[in-house]
Amino acid sequence: MSPLRFLAIACVLAFPAAAQDVPCMSRADLVAQLRETLGESLTARLLTLDGSTMVEVYTAPGSWTLLVTDAAGTSCMVGAGGAWVIQGVPQGEAG
Repeated sequence: MSPLRFLAIACVLAFPAAAQDVPCMSRADLVAQLRETLGESLTARLLTLDGSTMVEVYTAPGSWTLLVTDAAGTSCMVGAGGAWVIQGVPQGEAG
């Protein structure tokens, strides 16, 4: 299983439980806050097979935020941190 696919599955499975403890609001509002307060922009987007959930990674030098958005357009911040590094996928491991 590719690392991105594993990440998407883990986030989708964690979303219902995590939504009770994390900031949730409209996607547009949350993305604007990330841009204005942290200078983060969209780096990666993943969509579940059924199209019901979108996982996005927003980054800036030294920071990252992970958003999960449902079909209604509500986004929840399910992870954030520092030390964002772009690393290439070793040949033969691309998924």
